[in-house]
Amino acid sequence: MAVHLELHVLSYILFHLKEVQICRENGVEIAGKVPFDVSITKAMVAVVPVVETEPETDAGEAIERMWARINQSNCFDYKSPAV
Repeated sequence: MAVHLELHVLSYILFHLKEVQICRENGVEIAGKVPFDVSITKAMVAVVPVVETEPETDAGEAIERMWARINQSNCFDYKSPAV
C-alpha cells in the first residue's frame, strides 16, 4: 500500500509540475493552490461547496482567496465579438 501511495504522490507531483510549466509557457496565470483537506471530500460527498460547509479550513480559505483574486482581475470583463 505504501509503495502505491508513494507512486501516486510522485505521479501527482510530476503531473502538477507539467501543468505549471504549460501555464507559464502560455502566459496563463495560476490563481492559487488548494491544499489537501478532508473537508473537500466531505463537501463533495454532501454535494455542497466546501466554502459553505467548512469555510474556516485551509482549503476553504484558499478557495476564498482564489475567488477574490479572480474577481479582482477583471477577467469577467470579456466582451464577445459582435456577430
